[in-house]
Amino acid sequence: FNERLDALLSTAKATFRTFLTDNDREPDPGELKAALDAATGRTTVRRSDLLGYIAEFNERQRGKINEERGQPFTSTYHGRNGITLELLKDYVNASRKGARVPFSALDADFVEGFTKYLTTTKGYAKNTVGKYLRALRMFVNKAAEEGHEVNSGFRSRGITIPEERTEKVYLTENELTDLYLLDLTAHPRLDRARDLFLVGCWTGLRFGDLAALSPEHIEGDRIRIRPSKTGKPVVIPLHPIIPALLTKYGGKFPPVISNQKLNDYVKAAAAMVPSLQQRMPVGITKGGVRREVNRPKWEQVSSHTARRSFASNLYRRGVPSQTIMSVTGHRTEGAFL
Repeated sequence: FNERLDALLSTAKATFRTFLTDNDREPDPGELKAALDAATGRTTVRRSDLLGYIAEFNERQRGKINEERGQPFTSTYHGRNGITLELLKDYVNASRKGARVPFSALDADFVEGFTKYLTTTKGYAKNTVGKYLRALRMFVNKAAEEGHEVNSGFRSRGITIPEERTEKVYLTENELTDLYLLDLTAHPRLDRARDLFLVGCWTGLRFGDLAALSPEHIEGDRIRIRPSKTGKPVVIPLHPIIPALLTKYGGKFPPVISNQKLNDYVKAAAAMVPSLQQRMPVGITKGGVRREVNRPKWEQVSSHTARRSFASNLYRRGVPSQTIMSVTGHRTEGAFL
């Protein structure tokens, strides 16, 4: 009995010290009782430090439904959240702040240091930095909603998200025709990637929806599909290139490959198109430094160029923004433009 009392006393002291370290204050009796219940296995509690909370949050989100859209959270969402956690771990280790970051230590200085780490140490572009800071803000807001005591100084100042207007290319209809007519029979991988890219150029679908596209989605001269991001059904006019590609692949759409391989192969195919050799100025801020360089247009082509080409070419034809937005899923005209 005395040994049991000694063990409980030791656990109580350790639990008290842990609470004091994590929260920079002593627990009240109710908080200490809850912490002791968790330490002795009577109950389970969620981690009160930032990194532990994010790891638990990410795990809880697996398989959850985005209530706003009525669809499961996308792989892009989970990927961004996971990368943000790893970057925060790297930053904490590099800055020698210790393995734990209690919510009480999450202040403007922490955010400023993390921003500097992403900008100078990692050399990320401004919009990439903004993407991970936006995820951090989401984590902290969720923690506050769940009752965690977030540092008041952080809550008052919040996180400023750096943004920079991007200068991305799209391919004109003539350039898309040149790409379509390019003979790639000697390069089957590039051939299939080029064809998949062209489907994206004339449907405006995101890569995830492009991968799910099948002949069953075609009804007459229209494509009907429910994009995963919005969950709202869209109807897309069937461009003449689509039936031609279906014929080429025996009534099916071109086989799907990973987004990274699609980027690489499409860029390689675009490099063979004479009309895409023109050099264009590109400005980007990386590592906190703004640089202007001239690069050939083919070098700036990626899988997302397909979606941008779809919207831009229809816009040039005079199709109303709202009509195009009904396909692309943009919620505001400002974001669409």
